[in-house]
Amino acid sequence: MKRLMTLLVLIGLAFYGAWPAYSGYTIKSALAAKDSETLSAKIDFPSVRESMRPAVSAKVETSLAKSLKKAGPAGSGASQGDEQGDHAQNR
Repeated sequence: MKRLMTLLVLIGLAFYGAWPAYSGYTIKSALAAKDSETLSAKIDFPSVRESMRPAVSAKVETSLAKSLKKAGPAGSGASQGDEQGDHAQNR
């Protein structure tokens, strides 16, 4: 009985390790074959997009803030664009 329990635990552990490896292999193969149907079956893209949204938004805000800081007040383009637009309308 003890051997049977040990065997069942070992099979369970092997299955626990093999299942994610097989899924990873399937995803890798689908990427290599450019098989979008298999990828969409394996990956929940709407959930991935939703979970990545805060990180991507933070990265974009940081990058934009750095660019604006580097450009300085004259490089923001808001006042220049408004002046050019007013000038073009007055012609």
